[in-house]
Amino acid sequence: MEVAGETLKGEPEHEVDRTTAEGKASSVQFVHFALTDAQAAKFKIPGTRIAFAIGHPEYGHAAVVPERVRAALARDLD
Repeated sequence: MEVAGETLKGEPEHEVDRTTAEGKASSVQFVHFALTDAQAAKFKIPGTRIAFAIGHPEYGHAAVVPERVRAALARDLD
């Protein structure tokens, strides 16, 4: 995740096994981002550029978060 030009690495959720007995992994995986207080404060500022990216060498993709989504996510940081 990028917050105002600063890159944060996500950590996958480890405490929950979402794989079935047949070995099928869940289509929903959770990633956590540990924001500092300063990063959270920047995240809450209207218009701050927030983006998510995949840095895998075989698959790369990035998406900028729309302002209305940034605002909704920012409410979770209170």
